[in-house]
Amino acid sequence: MNNIAGFIQPSVYSQPSVVGIMPQSMPIVATGGRSDIMTMAVVATIVVIVLFILYKNMAKTGVDAEDTTDDFKSNFEENMDPLSKCGWEVIMSPSCPYCIRQKQILERHFPKFDKIFTDKPAEAVPTWVNTKTGKRIPGMQTYDRLLSMARC
Repeated sequence: MNNIAGFIQPSVYSQPSVVGIMPQSMPIVATGGRSDIMTMAVVATIVVIVLFILYKNMAKTGVDAEDTTDDFKSNFEENMDPLSKCGWEVIMSPSCPYCIRQKQILERHFPKFDKIFTDKPAEAVPTWVNTKTGKRIPGMQTYDRLLSMARC
């Protein structure tokens, strides 16, 4: 017991420790049986499956994303590049990983797009600039976002 300023306060750790007992009402619960190992294995398996599904969904954004419900998608490849037609150009850096990913999206879905600049100043790369409206959009854009930008 501690005596502080005339008050007697019980110490949390005043009782000697015994194996399997934590201080004041915090007993260690471990049976060590086969069911605990099985429970941990099931939980670990579920965590791995959830992480795998999340990883696969993240991989589908960008280059692998497909939107088959939009008629615009089926028609834009036959026409002039829709991004250039709407006044969009992009400022990139050759060593930027987001720029490399953005270029892969463009090469796959907008093969005629050629308004890529590496010598223009920008606060962030990639940065999309609309020469008609002056609007600037920093950051890598997904395929779906580029489709919506191409509708001017």
